[in-house]
Amino acid sequence: MRCILRTPLKTLYDGDAARISGATEYGRIEILPGHVALTGTIDFSEFEIEHEHVAMRFLTKQGFIHTDPEDDATLILVLTAEKKEEADFQSLKEYREFILEKLKNHEDLGEFQLRHLEESKSAVERMLEVVKEEKES
Repeated sequence: MRCILRTPLKTLYDGDAARISGATEYGRIEILPGHVALTGTIDFSEFEIEHEHVAMRFLTKQGFIHTDPEDDATLILVLTAEKKEEADFQSLKEYREFILEKLKNHEDLGEFQLRHLEESKSAVERMLEVVKEEKES
């Protein structure tokens, strides 16, 4: 099947995949060739795309995933994504502190901005856990 992983700024993966695994807001998913139609929202997920016995891992945040059985394709569109091995622990910590500061002084924020920051905080904290575990192993 074909898999595309894209952010607004770049395409991180566009090619064949034997298996895709990750999570939507409702739980873990695993997609194999010929998968039925599926659309799900993503808060934070570590997606693994496997092709020819090589697994690539990506940390993704805020978006959606859609499978199209007619084209045997899966599209993952997210706000941000990076290869797991390239994730920078210090930058994530600094971004979390930036979000916490904005949330603490939220008087000038609109409802949408506030909700976006709260969702980003949750996603960044989970990303920090994943990256920390990776660095410790």
